[in-house]
Amino acid sequence: MRGIRAALAVVAAMAVVAAAVTVFPAFAQDSGKGKGHSGEHKDRFTRLIEHRAELGLTDDQVLRLESVRDRYVEENQALRQQIHQAVGDRKRPDESMKNLSREERHEAMKKRHEELLAEHPELVSVFDQLKSNREAIRNELDMILTAEQQDKLKQMRQERREKAGRSGREARGQGSKT
Repeated sequence: MRGIRAALAVVAAMAVVAAAVTVFPAFAQDSGKGKGHSGEHKDRFTRLIEHRAELGLTDDQVLRLESVRDRYVEENQALRQQIHQAVGDRKRPDESMKNLSREERHEAMKKRHEELLAEHPELVSVFDQLKSNREAIRNELDMILTAEQQDKLKQMRQERREKAGRSGREARGQGSKT
């Protein structure tokens, strides 16, 4: 009986993800930085679930993560639509950002954000809600993952940042740190 229940849970989870991607095309392009091999943006929950074996996620945890993701994707999609309506087709950061260090990119994005809010003060509450949603997501994530899984996730993120830092320095012709 447990095996059947687990199999049904996996099938249901897959159906939810398929429906979400169909209904919300931006679902796979959430602001969760990071790209898959196809170049498609992946939200933090998708990346987390992809590492389910490494993190030791249970089927129940995966279903809970997907539920949280679906709820916030829908809410954040509406908020992002408000931003798009106010800003129009203002382009995302240009290609020159790729040549900046992580810190430089962060500062440039911060400046760009401040300029955007100065031009569109009506968006302050929208950005505040997005920030609040990010904090709520982190809190829910902490409630879903065990302490060991959280530690493993922190380690994996650090390794990814270090690897990305090395790749970025090499692309900018700065070599590796040795």
